[in-house]
Amino acid sequence: DLDKLLKRETKTPWIKILISISILLIVLMYALIRDGRVSSIRYCSLLYWAIYPLIFPVLIAITFGIGYYLIKLNAKRVELGYSFLAGDVRWTFTRTGLIGIISCISGIIASLLGIGGGVVLSVIMLEMKIPPDVTAATSSIMIFFTSLSTSIQFLVIGRLLWDYAGILLAIGFTSSLLGQTALSYLVNKYQRKSYIIFAIVIIIGASTVFLGVSTTLHLIDDIKHGTIGFKNYCSVRS
Repeated sequence: DLDKLLKRETKTPWIKILISISILLIVLMYALIRDGRVSSIRYCSLLYWAIYPLIFPVLIAITFGIGYYLIKLNAKRVELGYSFLAGDVRWTFTRTGLIGIISCISGIIASLLGIGGGVVLSVIMLEMKIPPDVTAATSSIMIFFTSLSTSIQFLVIGRLLWDYAGILLAIGFTSSLLGQTALSYLVNKYQRKSYIIFAIVIIIGASTVFLGVSTTLHLIDDIKHGTIGFKNYCSVRS
């Protein structure tokens, strides 16, 4: 049984990838149906508000299902005498629940600040002693799925600025390619994964500074035009 488990973990986890894609599609379809993009639901109508909270029990159920699977998998590993490596997460009941709560809070904070949830969780994963390369790869996957979902929604509602999108895509792709190449070279040459941590710290630090500058400039502009404050959610269609 242990050999089968080890052999299975060496293969590409297509089922897990399919689950991630399915969750993405569920969230995307929910948003499109709720906002009347592929349905006759009127924005801010009674039916709109009735449908609005339905996604939460679905996501909670999915979270509990994945948590249950991880706890059972961890118990099976312990039973079979699985040799845990440094950085392996032992999915006990307490740790699974704690990570679920932290992930939820991180998602809320990331949404409020307009940054990727993977950026927030990368710091938490490093604190959990997860290897830097695993942390970087995991956070990148999370950012990919959340960014893809948002981009598709903006594309469907016709609010995707193609000129900006094209420029940012080119800059992002080129920067990622150069950064990945340089980082891989440094890690392989000096055999130090700490370079990945430095890169994550620099990215988070720069994001914090730019976010503060951008927010300050928007605040000054709102004060000048007298538009500071909360706006009616239903007055402007998002």
